[in-house]
Amino acid sequence: MAFIRKCVIGVVALTVVGVGIVAAVDWKNLAGEKLVALLQERGFADAQLKVKDIGLSSVTLEAISLGGAMPLALDSLKVNYSLKELWDGRLNEVTLSGIAFKMGEVAATSHETAFVSVPDGKGEWKGTWTSKNITVSGLPVEIPVTESSGTWQVSPKEVVLKGTWASADKNYSASFTVNYDLADATASVTKLHFFTMPWSGGSIALKDATIPFAKKAYTLNVMVKGVSLDALLQSLTGNRATGTGKVSGTVPLTLKPDGSFVLSAGSLKAEAPGKIVMQPDAIPGDNAQVALVREVMKDFHYSVLSVSVDNDAKNKFSVGLTVEGNNPAAYEGRPVKLNVHLSGDVLDFVQQSLAASDPQKLLKQVDHAK
Repeated sequence: MAFIRKCVIGVVALTVVGVGIVAAVDWKNLAGEKLVALLQERGFADAQLKVKDIGLSSVTLEAISLGGAMPLALDSLKVNYSLKELWDGRLNEVTLSGIAFKMGEVAATSHETAFVSVPDGKGEWKGTWTSKNITVSGLPVEIPVTESSGTWQVSPKEVVLKGTWASADKNYSASFTVNYDLADATASVTKLHFFTMPWSGGSIALKDATIPFAKKAYTLNVMVKGVSLDALLQSLTGNRATGTGKVSGTVPLTLKPDGSFVLSAGSLKAEAPGKIVMQPDAIPGDNAQVALVREVMKDFHYSVLSVSVDNDAKNKFSVGLTVEGNNPAAYEGRPVKLNVHLSGDVLDFVQQSLAASDPQKLLKQVDHAK
């Protein structure tokens, strides 16, 4: 009996000591250090993070930073994993939830993202990834729920992320490659192989665009296809002009580090003949030329139409409208060519640059046959 009692006392004592050791260990910091060491081993030399909460099958991380001068950063994310795999330095599959990226008022959230490792005999860390239920808010247009997937690879020099992004109907879609330089984050770039989305009855697209991580200006050639002339005119004139038909073309857009943008010389042209109806009060002024333009533009049937966009000498948005055609009810339906210059912060009609100095010359400048 005495022997049994001593054994029981010994077990109890060991149990108490064991509990004390477990309680004394700071598991959050220990797990954080282990995860940081794993990331640094895989090429993220400046990886930093904190463990907010840890369990047997998941860990919540915060203050996550991967990189140096321009780190990839996340406020918080939850990682579901096998604790044994994590401790052994193996991350065969990691599921991330609630990843949110915000730029100004625009926020994009991926509600479920999974990274799967693929064994590699060369010792490289690579695999596939999928991201489901992606939502975007803060834009003037509504973006449907989208999904994205692709491949990833980590080397001592860089992280390469390739993928595609699309809505269920494929109206919103993109293909991209992210090259993140671990030695010099400012040299990192996103290569947008193509991007397209609906806009005003048509679409806008980008092709072979390079977007730098560094804070410097870059230019995107925005391709416009089949956009509603009516929507365009209403936005340019404050709903004082309407039109039929569609326009297509290219508009170079330069984005500056401070978030502002500059338009370079771009041009949109009508795909087919159509009609423009412009309210007289949309065209300010009080002279014979203005009266002519007002009369003709009340019901202008164009055969040729082009819209040019640029920034003027004072770096203000400037739009030029060139039309050829006639108003069947004005000036005996004679064909005319009008060049109208729109400028100013709100695109008011503040200047009309007509093709001739007086109405009679203007009416005769386009040859016509009876």
